[in-house]
Parts: sequence; C-alpha cells; structure tokens
Amino acid sequence: MSKRENRGVVVLFLIGCLLIAAGIFLDIDYYSSIMIGCGAAMSLNCLANWIRNYYHNRPENIEAYQKKKKQQDIDLKDERKIYIRYKSGYITWAGFMIIYFIASFIMALLRVNAYIILVCFAMGVVHYCAATVIYKYLCKEM
Repeated sequence: MSKRENRGVVVLFLIGCLLIAAGIFLDIDYYSSIMIGCGAAMSLNCLANWIRNYYHNRPENIEAYQKKKKQQDIDLKDERKIYIRYKSGYITWAGFMIIYFIASFIMALLRVNAYIILVCFAMGVVHYCAATVIYKYLCKEM
C-alpha cells in the first residue's frame, strides 16, 4: 500500500473514530446511535482494508496475490462470465422484487415502524448472497 493510500485509510479511520466519539458524547435520541453505527462501520472497514492490503503485500503472499489479480482480470473480460453475471443478477432481481413487495404489504398490514430498517438491511444482504449463489451455480452448469 502506498503512502498516499495509507494516509487516506488513516484519515477515514480517524473520521470514523470521531463519529463514534460524537455519537457517545452528544446523546441525541436517535441520531447518536446512527453516528456510532456509521463511525464503527467506517473505522472497521478501514481497518479491514488495511489488514487485507498488509497481508497481500507480505513477501510470501505477493506471488499468490498477483496470480489471483491476474485471474480476476481475465474473468472480468471473459464473455461467458459476463453473461453469467448478467443472468444471475436478472434472476435475483426478478425473484426478490416479488419478495420485497410482499414484505412491504405485510409490514403495512402489521403497522411495523422500527423493524423497517432491519428488514431492508436483511433483504439487501439476502439479495447479495442469493446473487452470489446463483452466479456460482450458473458457472458450474455452463
């Protein structure tokens, strides 16, 4: 990781820490927890990226990392892989649009307020996981 990238990661990590501290000290009803969550996410993301880059740039891991990057570049340009990514995205989108509408209808009937954010987040995670599973299944099938 270059010095410039390191500076960016450190700055974002510090901004995340400041958001956490501001959320703890300001104690505003709902917004404090949002600030703490955003700060923790930013800080942990920066920390994870720094650890990942440190691991891949160690002398014993550089060769494997370069090989992995080369394979990723090939996969990004492979027409079959592009089609599979498109198809998995479309299948996932079509299926989950139905689920989103049904869930919205059920939440409207139940008059749910606090769980909307949690449900939307969970749906996003499930959407991502399903697209990945479908992509891997189509890779094996074709």
